[in-house]
Formats: sequence, structure tokens, C-alpha cells
Amino acid sequence: MSNDIVNSPDHYVKGRDHEPLSVIEDWQLPYHLGQALKYISRYQRKLDQGTDPITDLKKAQYYLNRFIKNNE
Repeated sequence: MSNDIVNSPDHYVKGRDHEPLSVIEDWQLPYHLGQALKYISRYQRKLDQGTDPITDLKKAQYYLNRFIKNNE
């Protein structure tokens, strides 16, 4: 099976039982929380690839902070 970069990119689905998008939809997460989950789910993969995962964690933090601010 080849990497379908649009519909099922390897960095989200390869070797996983659950694709982050499926979890987001199943849990019916609002936009900001879905984005945070997506970026957190990539953290370990970035480490495994030898690339800096901190940017994705900062993106997750950004979306969590926006969600909190919008709901306070």
C-alpha cells in the first residue's frame, strides 16, 4: 500500500490502530481540541524520525490555549 498523502498520510496512520482523524470524529471534538490531539499524536513520530517535535507540541499548546480562552 502506497502513502496516500491526502487521504491517509503515513505520518498519521502507519502502524496505528486508530487514525487521529477517526478519534476526533468519534469523540466529536471541537475544532481546537481536534487540532491539539492531531499535533500531540505526531510528537512521538517526530522523535522517532530524529526531527524536532517541539514545534508540534507548541502548536497543540496554542490550540489548547485558544480553546480555554474562548470558553472562559
